[in-house]
Amino acid sequence: MAVFTLAMMVLSGFLGAAASPGENRANVPVTMDGGTWLLHVPPSHQGPVELRFVEKPSLVMEVATGKALPFTHDAGTATIEPPTAPAASDTLIAVSWKNDRYDKDMQSFAERDRKNPPKPGGILFVGSSTIRIWNLEESFPGLNALNRGFGGSEYADAVYHFGRVILPYRPATVVIYGGDNDIARGKAPEWVFADFEALMRGIRHDLPETRVIVLSIKPSVARWPLWDKMKQANAMIAEYIRKQDKMDYVDITPLMLGSDGKPRAELLQKDGLHLNAEGYALCSSLVKPLLQAPGG
Repeated sequence: MAVFTLAMMVLSGFLGAAASPGENRANVPVTMDGGTWLLHVPPSHQGPVELRFVEKPSLVMEVATGKALPFTHDAGTATIEPPTAPAASDTLIAVSWKNDRYDKDMQSFAERDRKNPPKPGGILFVGSSTIRIWNLEESFPGLNALNRGFGGSEYADAVYHFGRVILPYRPATVVIYGGDNDIARGKAPEWVFADFEALMRGIRHDLPETRVIVLSIKPSVARWPLWDKMKQANAMIAEYIRKQDKMDYVDITPLMLGSDGKPRAELLQKDGLHLNAEGYALCSSLVKPLLQAPGG
């Protein structure tokens, strides 16, 4: 029954237009909807189907039959054996993940929204702890910015929960911070960028008029050994944003490093990772002009 239900959900959700996470994510066309992605395998395709830069799926199945398909997962790549029967049109393979780490956060956001429904067209901040603990009213008085940060999250979590944490608010502007935890958990810069691009594609597909402001991954004392990888991810993200409309990249790195080229500990909490009030004041000084500018 669970497989049948998922198949019906996939068919109902994907027969319309859907965003692609990026051409480099698979060796066949792929569309996404949060925790379920759909692989479109053409009749001419030969050999296994590869889905790259992903966690191990919880379920891989042929949509038409609801049949689970064999797959392996190694180093962020899921290799799937498609059905062997010849097909006259694309074979649809649904790949899904179970991510319940942030269900309590999502339920909390929904409850807050129920009690005090936010108006669409506002300013939304989303991302990991750097967003979650940001006092937005103090940093941006009068802008009525909405904080939907959830601590410990990665770009992939924002993609997975896109329909719960970004899309419902229909924001005019969304400010995003991610990548920090991604690198700390062992993801390569290319993987971080792939997840970032998937999120941007989702926003552009469903919220084409929304302005996007992306903060660079910050250098910190606690994660200084990972800084080279973080810089690589930052460079890829900055280059992507440079080519896009209605997107801005805020590089907080120069303000976070001292004259010795190392993180300024006085901008961080005692854990050497999270920003303190002075650190947030500096970040806010870069973001505020963008929010106050026409179209911000």
